[in-house]
Amino acid sequence: MFGMPERANYSLFVELRDASGKNRALFVNPYTGEVLGSADQANHFANRVHRFHTHLLVGEFADEITGWSAIFLLVLSITGIVLWWPRKLFRLPLDFRRGQGSAKRFNFELHNLAGVASSVFLFIFAWTAMCIHWEREVGKLAQEMSPTQTPHAASPEIPAPGSVPLSPDRLVQIAHTTLPEARITGIQLPESPKQAATIGLKFPEDHTPAGRSRIRIDAYSGKVLQVQSSRDMSVAEKYARMWNRELHTGDIFNLPTRILAAFFSLMLPILAITGPLIWWNRRRASKPYDAALVSRALAVNMGKET
Repeated sequence: MFGMPERANYSLFVELRDASGKNRALFVNPYTGEVLGSADQANHFANRVHRFHTHLLVGEFADEITGWSAIFLLVLSITGIVLWWPRKLFRLPLDFRRGQGSAKRFNFELHNLAGVASSVFLFIFAWTAMCIHWEREVGKLAQEMSPTQTPHAASPEIPAPGSVPLSPDRLVQIAHTTLPEARITGIQLPESPKQAATIGLKFPEDHTPAGRSRIRIDAYSGKVLQVQSSRDMSVAEKYARMWNRELHTGDIFNLPTRILAAFFSLMLPILAITGPLIWWNRRRASKPYDAALVSRALAVNMGKET
C-alpha cells in the first residue's frame, strides 16, 4: 500500500508485507526513493489520542462505550436546554472575588453560560459521533434512500500465466485519466490476480483525510472495474460518507469551523466539572434542612407518646 504525500515536502508512506505475513511500514523520499525511517520509530502520540477518542485504547468493548456515550451526550444537550429555558439565564458569571457573588453562584452561572452557548455544537458532536459509530448501518440507510444504487465492481480477468502486473505509475495514470480533477491519496495493490487494485482519490471539496472517491482497476489489463466518485453520490450518501465526519471534526469549512469545533469542545470538560459541583453543593445545602426535619419529627413523636 502507498499513502501519497499531501504536500511536496511530505514523505511517501509505504506498507509492505513479507512472506510470513508480517507488515512493515516505511517512510520514503518520493523524489529519491531513500528510506527515511520506519513507522515504528515515528511519534504516535496523535494516533494514540485518536484511538483513545474512538476506542479508549482498549478495543471493541470500549468502542461500544463511546457509541453509547454519544447518545448520552445527545440527551444531555437536549435536556440541558429544557432545564435552562424557564429561567433563560444568559449572563457572565459573577465576580465573586469582588464580593459580587459566591463561588457557588459563579460555578452555577458558568455552567449555565457554557451549557447554553455550546448546546448546539454538543448536539452536533453527539449526533455525528453516533453516525460514525454506526457508520455501516448509516451507510446502508443512505444507499436505500438514494435514487440510484452504486454498481458493484466487476471481477478482474484471470491473467495468462507469466503475465506481469501493471506498475503503480501506470495505475496512477489510469486513475488520473478517469477522475482528472481528483488528487490520488493512496494505492492498494492486489495480493492476488483475483483482486483489483484500489486507488483512493480526493476532490478539493472533500475534507475527509483520505477522500471518499475510489477507482478499482484490473492490475493486469488496466481495465477500470468500478468508479465511485464523491461528486456522483446522492445527498444522503454524501452526508453519510463525507459531511458527517466533516461536521464532527470541524473540517467542513476549513479553518474557521475547526477553530469553532476546538473551542466548543473545551466546553464539555467545563460542564463535566461544574455540573457535579452544582449537585454536590445542593446536596450539602440540603443536609442541615433534612436534619432539622428529622429533629422536629422526633420531638413531635415524643410529645405524642408522653
